[in-house]
Amino acid sequence: MISKKGFVWSVVILAGLVSLLYAPTLRIWKVSTKEELIKGEPLSTSISSEGKVTLAPTAQEIYAPPEPYLWSAAIDSKGNLYVGSGDKGKVFQIDSQGKGRLFFDSEELEVHALLVDKKDNLLVATFPNGKLYQVNPDGKSTILFEPREKYIWSLAMDQQGNIYAGTGTRGRIYKIDPQGKGELFWESQQTHIISLAMDNKGNLLAGSDPGAQIYRISPQAKGFVLYDSPLQEVRSVVCDKKGNIYVAAIAGKTAPSEEKKQGPSATNRLSMVEKAAQKAPAVPSPTPSTDIKSAIYRISPEGEVEVIWEAKTITALSLTLDAKGNLLVGTGDKGYLLSIDSSGAETLLAKLKVKQLSALAAAPGGEIWIATSNLGKVFKLSPSYPLVGIYESQPYDTVTISQWGNIWWKETKPSGTNIKLYTRSGNTEKPDQNWSGWSPAYANNEGSPVICPPARFIQWKAELTTQDQAVSPMLESLSLAYLQQNLKPQIINITIHPPGIYYKKPSAYEDELLANLPEDFESAYKKQTTTAQAGGEENLGRKAYKKGVRTISWQATDDNEDRLVYRLYFRGTDEERWMVLKEDLTNPVYTWDTFLVPEGSYVVRIEASDAPSNPEGLSLSTQQQSEPFDIDNNPPQITNFSVRPSVNNTEVSFLVKDSFSFLRSVAYSLDAGEWKRVHPRDGLLDSREEAFQFTIPSPPAGEHILVVKAEDGMYNIGTGKAVFRVGR
Repeated sequence: MISKKGFVWSVVILAGLVSLLYAPTLRIWKVSTKEELIKGEPLSTSISSEGKVTLAPTAQEIYAPPEPYLWSAAIDSKGNLYVGSGDKGKVFQIDSQGKGRLFFDSEELEVHALLVDKKDNLLVATFPNGKLYQVNPDGKSTILFEPREKYIWSLAMDQQGNIYAGTGTRGRIYKIDPQGKGELFWESQQTHIISLAMDNKGNLLAGSDPGAQIYRISPQAKGFVLYDSPLQEVRSVVCDKKGNIYVAAIAGKTAPSEEKKQGPSATNRLSMVEKAAQKAPAVPSPTPSTDIKSAIYRISPEGEVEVIWEAKTITALSLTLDAKGNLLVGTGDKGYLLSIDSSGAETLLAKLKVKQLSALAAAPGGEIWIATSNLGKVFKLSPSYPLVGIYESQPYDTVTISQWGNIWWKETKPSGTNIKLYTRSGNTEKPDQNWSGWSPAYANNEGSPVICPPARFIQWKAELTTQDQAVSPMLESLSLAYLQQNLKPQIINITIHPPGIYYKKPSAYEDELLANLPEDFESAYKKQTTTAQAGGEENLGRKAYKKGVRTISWQATDDNEDRLVYRLYFRGTDEERWMVLKEDLTNPVYTWDTFLVPEGSYVVRIEASDAPSNPEGLSLSTQQQSEPFDIDNNPPQITNFSVRPSVNNTEVSFLVKDSFSFLRSVAYSLDAGEWKRVHPRDGLLDSREEAFQFTIPSPPAGEHILVVKAEDGMYNIGTGKAVFRVGR
């Protein structure tokens, strides 16, 4: 039985579809890339680098200790997880069954590093008093080493069981042997050693702050800078089985700043970076974007460095490797857990409700433990898929009220899996209680009418399900058709270009110059630069000059992105009737042959219509009128031209008159010599008619030619010539 509400919606949808049949401006919203999908909200779903949505590995909250920050994590041989916290310096244990408890209270503020030694003792690095504790499996603790440093940031262990501790504020690394004897091992010129790891050749890897340098330090304490990052802090470093080193660096400072020391301490038990290393050829450095917030570098066994990931809005806080050798990245700000394979392809593996994934630990069975901060929680990521996952798209802005057409998508559905799609619409940027509810499920991926009221914004939601937690369906892409409500075009401005200028597209053989322009035209043209640029002059073509033409250009926009057609009108400023100048223009520029109209003041009107993109009767148009401008193609007239030579001086007089424009300049040339300007009798060139009288030195005896050139305000030029003879 069809409800009344369902019947009404059916009518609305049918009306929309009828419009779609005739509207050439039908638009498609297609989502098929990671960049588009990452703007949405995944819940138990993953987004691959190819823009595919699948079920995500199951992320289960296991334990929530009563601490806001969990900075570090380590796993012992029995599968117990330990997490170090702040602001009370406690360590919590979560056993293999997921049961958590307080394991150790250091009475310090922060536990920033944990490490399990070969005897399953837990090593706990603290600050601000810089103590290294050893806690046996029964929870009994002793202070193993006190380096007299404020901060112990990082720990690592070599194959012989030696422990290395990275400290601040003097950028030192200490070595503690299996018997508990500690000594200074290596010292940098940095303030803090934030991260430590071992490579597969027994070398120690160290990351610093504030220079974000990554060092390789041999067992003999000889250091070498592998890479000097343009960022500020090396947050985490790991090494895979092939010898590739992964380095997470961030731009912001998290370590406390200290005044940088002036030089190394004198001791024979440490070795600074070798001078020979400073002379070695520089490693080719990748150049990340200047405004990035975080980056991950991969350093090959041969020392080649490449940026495999960078971000402007999130930070890479933690790194680990999964059982397949993929790099896992825990981020800040968004709660993303990313997976990056050997080719550099990135997958958003999971998005947690907690925003900062501050520590990661990989268990031998393939599970990934995630410790978070703000709030402090512990999650376990299992390889199996959840039964249900949801992905919600970002609301899509269609700019105006739109009618909806069909929705269709590409999918892969192994046996026992399914994908359903839902939509909703509204007129606010963020969905709220005033949006429509979610539509009934769309099950036909080849196309179904969208069941939503017309609105400006629309959103879709995908529900992925499986009956077998070893397999997942895949949403490969989605498309949704819509028809915008038609909006009027807009004319932004109208530019009337200087007299004689027209534009033509450049050709391979022609390089048109302004050599034929009248005197002073170029400076006059430059005064109109601002207006010309607003009119889009840079897209009009190459400037050329032809007497009598006047170019009109304009900018027009259409929020529907419809194709536009233009009609031009003109009239004199003292007239009422508009006359059609040109119809069916598709480019927003027109060159007018003004010889076809008498001199005078004129205005033009532009009419823009979206008729090419809309059915007859549904198109819209708008009009705009220009400022008045003058048309004058008649040159000034030179009359009463008289030249009266004498032995020493020659007297010249004449009248200059223009029928419309004020005079701009008057000059004379004697015997084809250079032009020399002259002023009128009253000293002011400020009218359409002026009298001139002046005296020049008489040229040598014989016949001579005197030419006068008068230019008006519209760059029209009139000339007069007098032939005279100077006697002996």
